[in-house]
Amino acid sequence: MVSPNDWQTLRLEPLDGGQTRLIARVRGGTPPSLTARMVGRLFREPAHFVMEQKMLRKIRDWAENS
Repeated sequence: MVSPNDWQTLRLEPLDGGQTRLIARVRGGTPPSLTARMVGRLFREPAHFVMEQKMLRKIRDWAENS
């Protein structure tokens, strides 16, 4: 379940030498119950980590091959 307090942002920052840094930030609201927090820690956070890593690698591959 996604809370209205959850958000994610991607930011590009220019670096020297024509390179760019991609910064990903994620923030989630605190679930209202102990059970929701436990489920989040055990399932949601690891799944989100895997999906975010895949997304960032895909963005890197697109940027390097364009």
